[in-house]
Amino acid sequence: MENFDKKIAFIGCGNMGKALASAISAAGFGDDLLFCDHTMNKAQSLAEQLGGTASELEKIVKEGYFIFLAIKPQGLESLFSEISETLQTRQDRFILVTLAAVV
Repeated sequence: MENFDKKIAFIGCGNMGKALASAISAAGFGDDLLFCDHTMNKAQSLAEQLGGTASELEKIVKEGYFIFLAIKPQGLESLFSEISETLQTRQDRFILVTLAAVV
């Protein structure tokens, strides 16, 4: 899309992440997508399918403007401990969104 210079990052490439990323890609933002998953093959496969780039967690957290946490609720605490320092040192704005459903 023209004039959109922000990266849309997905941490987690399972059903939830894939569904949202597919919709965003279909809207014309495929080149702006970043993917990361604990199984890098899953992230690479989704990047090939939708456009965008598969990358390491730290790069995703540093570069994403919209950062979608598409992981299961039980993984949030561990993920936050991995990414909190990087997020705290960022000088730019970003939007962090969790898709974790809690029952």
